[in-house]
Amino acid sequence: MKKNTARRKIEVNLEELDGIIDHGTFAPLSESDGKRIKAARRYLCGRNQSHHPACHAPVQ
Repeated sequence: MKKNTARRKIEVNLEELDGIIDHGTFAPLSESDGKRIKAARRYLCGRNQSHHPACHAPVQ
């Protein structure tokens, strides 16, 4: 039987994430921007990341 766990909801602002990514193409990310990107990835991939291959794609 599957355990029903509550998932913390976060608001993902795609325009903000796009801006962070765009800025990161020519300058290092700040610590807070890196945390935002990681939080969004974890949220979008969910707790059980094994079901979506994009969540395991290597970053190059």
